[in-house]
Amino acid sequence: MVLDRNVAAVGTVLLIEDDPLVLAYFRDVLDSRPMPHLSAGTAAEGLALLESDATIDVVITDLVLPDTAGTGILTTLRPLIARRPWIQAIVVTGQ
Repeated sequence: MVLDRNVAAVGTVLLIEDDPLVLAYFRDVLDSRPMPHLSAGTAAEGLALLESDATIDVVITDLVLPDTAGTGILTTLRPLIARRPWIQAIVVTGQ
């Protein structure tokens, strides 16, 4: 992953990823910018953080999480993002 250092910083990035190695990789990339970020290992944890932290502008989420199947995370994120339409969501998967 390459981040353009000329791009203005966003608010907080929320990482939702259950694989510790992938999560560590994303954290390293964001720390190199530096970009403030929060992380969650399940969809439920990530959604709770999104509900409670108004500084989140970007969500990077795994498509396959232990507590949601397939596109379930997207279905759950949709109404939250509808209330805060500036939030950008990036979905990644190793499947």
